[in-house]
This record gives sequence, structure tokens and C-alpha cells, in this order.
Amino acid sequence: ISAPRAGALPIRTLESGPAAGVIGAQALAEALGYRNVICTDVGGTTYDVALIENGAILERTQTEVANRPVLGATIDIISIGAGGGSIAWIDHRGTIQVGPQSAGAYPGPACFGLGGTEPTVTDCHLVLGRLDARSFLGARMQLDEDAARQAITGRIGEATGLDLEAAADGIITIAETNMTHAIRTVTVERGLDPRDFVLFAYGGGGGLFAAATADELEVPKVIVPRAPANFSAWGMLMADYREDASLTRVRALDAGAVSDLCDELRSLAAQTTGELHQYGFDDASLDLLYRTDVRYLGQEHTITVPLDAAWIDDEELLLAGCRERFVALHNQVYGHGNADAPLEIVTRRCRAVGRVARPAWQELRQTVPGAPLSHRQIYFRQAGGYVETAIVDRETLALGQVVTGPAIIQEWTSTTIVPPGWSAEVDRLGNIVLESTGASGKDQT
Repeated sequence: ISAPRAGALPIRTLESGPAAGVIGAQALAEALGYRNVICTDVGGTTYDVALIENGAILERTQTEVANRPVLGATIDIISIGAGGGSIAWIDHRGTIQVGPQSAGAYPGPACFGLGGTEPTVTDCHLVLGRLDARSFLGARMQLDEDAARQAITGRIGEATGLDLEAAADGIITIAETNMTHAIRTVTVERGLDPRDFVLFAYGGGGGLFAAATADELEVPKVIVPRAPANFSAWGMLMADYREDASLTRVRALDAGAVSDLCDELRSLAAQTTGELHQYGFDDASLDLLYRTDVRYLGQEHTITVPLDAAWIDDEELLLAGCRERFVALHNQVYGHGNADAPLEIVTRRCRAVGRVARPAWQELRQTVPGAPLSHRQIYFRQAGGYVETAIVDRETLALGQVVTGPAIIQEWTSTTIVPPGWSAEVDRLGNIVLESTGASGKDQT
């Protein structure tokens, strides 16, 4: 939307950062040929999860921000308090908890040396060797390992009787478990199998957790895009102009109402296209997407059903197609559906989309494989302790180069962990493609 439009409707800018990442993920998935994607964005405070199913971003018609309801179409993003700055603490039962409190950017994790004293997930990755204290942010920032050790030992280790490594690994395990629960919320709880998806991991911390969460959920493949810390900003360049309109009126979905339904959808189409004309789009350059919220007669909750544009001019096809899709979606979400039960239409929706010119994809041209920068001992629970691990600079990786775990792939603003039993390959667009090799890492000592 334009700046004046955003000023008039500021509520539409909520969650625009995470939304941009999902839009970017959709564009990248399309270029790579993936139809089903779990989008995960890991920052300093939150872990944001969204889904792309059959090429379409899943949305919802209402959400909640700061305990306030927000009505309107929005990308369906689940956010939990899990990120690099998430603080580990002991609850009243003596149990370790991670988040939702975050150390933020200032004072930040204890290892930042800015006055933070609480143990965070970043501190744990550092003491386990996964972050290089001397090359953080391209060597522009030096991390304080002693401060990280003191925070973990003083706040967690002494209270639980765990040694440094066990406490740090336990904190990371809890954070990873919270992340997998968030993914299950948007997949398993909605009748979807995460094993049918590819996981996209971006944000500054995406690569640190990608393989572990995918392993737990049995997701077969992970994609870490180029410059993952800036991926949401890049995704904004992929965002089209969009205008939504809706009309709520409860009526039975039957032959007597379908004519009015077609007229109402045409009226909404005129409203949305009129808004986008002011940006220079004409009718021929706009895409129209129709949906309606449907429920069984006597029920409270609705399901948003996509409608084919051709149905608007064929009442019989609209009636039959809407019913068929609703029953299929009801079966997917709830595990049952009656094909003959009476239905109600609650809300009619139309979206006009004006496509923007997108930046061209940059193919990776590097063909000479890069050698590891060094090796160091890194703690992996899969291997039962410390393992000699290759440290690789992402900028040196060539097209098709394969890095076998255990390895650490580091870049200026992010780090990707390749655990034992995993491999990483560089695709034609420079993405890191992580896949499980099925090999045990316990004999690599």
C-alpha cells in the first residue's frame, strides 16, 4: 500500500516485517519449484512460523496483537518468545524455562559485553563452540566467552546441579522444543504432515536451529537462503500491491442465495480494483481472488473457502464448487465433514492484486570449491560430546559443493549448523540445502 493509505489504515502494517519474510519465501519457493513450505524466521526475540501450501500463503481473517482482536485478512503467522536473546530462567518448580523474556539488542546476551547478566540462547551457542567469539559480525564485534559461562553457570548450573555443557545444551534443547511445538501448531493440529513440507530457515538465527527442528519433525529438507538475516527486507521487494474488501451477511448457501452471492462478489471486485487504479493499474493488469467464509448451519466457526473466478458467472458451478471445497477443508481441519448438511455463507471476500516487477534472480557463478577455514571442537548432543568440526566461510562455497556434517557454515550476519548425520549442498541460487544423511554421529569423536 502507499504511504498515505498506510497512514489512513495503520493497522494493515502490523506484523509487516515477518509478513515480508513469508512473501519472500513464497517467491523463492516458486523459483526452486517447492509447493509446500514451512517458513521459520528466527531473530533475537521471536520465532515466527508460517505456511505455504500448494504454492499459496495461508492466511486468517482475524488475529490478536497485544491481547486485542484485529479483524481483517492477514498472513497466518505464529510467533513465540524464542530467539537468540531469549533468557533462560528457573521457575518456581526448579525447572528450566526459556523465554518469552528477551535480553534484546541492549543490554543483549551476557556475551555481548554491554551489561547483560542473564543467560541467553546465544550465550549457550557460544560456550558450546558454535559461534566464533572473534569473527562475530565479520569480526566487527568480539564476544565475551567468560561472561557467557558465568551467566549460564551462576543462573542455571548452580541451581540445577548441571555442568556448563549440560546446562547450555539443555537450554538450547528447550528452545528447539518450543520451536517444534510452534510448527506442529500450524501443521499437525491442522491436519497437515510436516514431512510433506520443506523448511525455509531465515533471520539471523535461522541456520542455528534449522537442522535440529527439521530432524525432530522429520522434515526431509531445509533451505537457508542467501543473506538470511536480511531475507525479510529482500522479501519486501517481492510484495505486490493488494486491496481487500469484505461483506458480512449470514445466508443459507443454496440455489436461492447464489445469485445474490455472485452480485455481491462483483461489487466487492469493483471496490478493490477501484482502490488499485490510483496506483496506475488497469483492470487487465489486476488479479482478482474470491473467497467466502462458510460454516455448517448452527455452527459458530467458519472456514474460508477459495472460489475460482470463473464460478462468478456460473451459479450452478459456484454452488457445487463451494460446497465441495468446504467439505474437503472441513475434513482436513476437523477430521470429518458431511457432504449433504445445510451450509451458511457468513462473509464474502475479494482481493485485487497488482503485480510488481521483481528483481532478477542471481545465479551462483563460483565453481571452485572452498576449503575449510579451520577446525575446532564443538559440542553436539547427537555425537555425545565434543567433535572436531570444520569451519567453513559461506562466501567460499561453490555451486554444487557439498559440506558433510559436522560443520559450521559462517557468514557475516548468520551461522548455519550442519550437525553430524547431515549434509549441506549449495544450489544454483546460492542457497544452502540441508538434508539428513541418516548417519549416526556418535562414532565421530
